[in-house]
Amino acid sequence: PCSSIVAIHGIGAHPDDTWCKRIDTGGSSEKYVNWLKDRDMLPAIVPDARIMRYGYQSQWFGDEAISQKTSTVAQRLLLSLRRARKVWLG
Repeated sequence: PCSSIVAIHGIGAHPDDTWCKRIDTGGSSEKYVNWLKDRDMLPAIVPDARIMRYGYQSQWFGDEAISQKTSTVAQRLLLSLRRARKVWLG
């Protein structure tokens, strides 16, 4: 891969649902497309890119709020990227 794309969801968003879009199938069943993975979406635009998504606990408000600092999330992101790079480089 000549470049890397890291998708990071927003605060309060779900790490999987953020990258999915419901599409009309013309029938009664629902279908979702993940635009980070679907061959006709982002991979078609940047075929040589390494596409990754980073998920973290993001419920920072309300009754189920977690207690973590944004700096902790950032440190964990950097650690994850470092590990992934070692795997790809061998």
